[in-house]
Amino acid sequence: MLDAPTGVRRQHVWIYWPSVPNSRSLPIVYWLHGVPDLPGEIFQAGLGHTLDAYFAAGHRPFVVVAPDGSGAFSGDTEWADAANGVDREESFLLHSVMPAIEGRFPRDRAHRAIAGFSMGGYGAMNVALRHPDLFGQVASLSGYFHVDDPQGVFGGRAELVAANSPDQHVQHARGMRILLDVGTQDDQGVVHGEAQRFWHLLGRVGIPSTLIVAPEAQHNYTFVHSQFPVIETFLDFGWPS
Repeated sequence: MLDAPTGVRRQHVWIYWPSVPNSRSLPIVYWLHGVPDLPGEIFQAGLGHTLDAYFAAGHRPFVVVAPDGSGAFSGDTEWADAANGVDREESFLLHSVMPAIEGRFPRDRAHRAIAGFSMGGYGAMNVALRHPDLFGQVASLSGYFHVDDPQGVFGGRAELVAANSPDQHVQHARGMRILLDVGTQDDQGVVHGEAQRFWHLLGRVGIPSTLIVAPEAQHNYTFVHSQFPVIETFLDFGWPS
């Protein structure tokens, strides 16, 4: 449990830590959940068991950290700092969670990745492009790359909407490894066609990315679970030797 930046509550943080000591060379993945999900969903979907087997097979271990970003906006916080200051989920991640996890071994961007599903897929890309010095890899599952703000997190303020629109800041992705992963049967309108659109936007400015379109997959944690091997392999190739 960590104090929220607003100081009015505490928020859960779920952690998978492999059986290796902490060091600056141990990579960390920050996982952002969707809405109305909670941080434990990724582990209830079987991530811990999958990682146990993956690392036992000889692959490089990494930490997974899943903070709670549900906040006060009916859970739909966009993983952002709200215009009215009620929620500060981006600040919670960057200034509460990351220092608490990394402690006296702060990582460089090459040993730090961010990933997420649905709202978390948007949040992962948004936070990464807003802070390109912090993250070397991004994985967005069933994400979207424009502002979708039904709860008014950004208060309708044009400057905040622009600042939190990944599709307006693709140039900040230069030098990042990017995975865009979506199911062919995803029924969420906000997600439909977004991975393909963002892949094309990146390509237009010469930034390579990996696009996965999973056949028959829907917008749920069955899809997320099915993509664990894809994400693990993608990240494995990106960690420094």
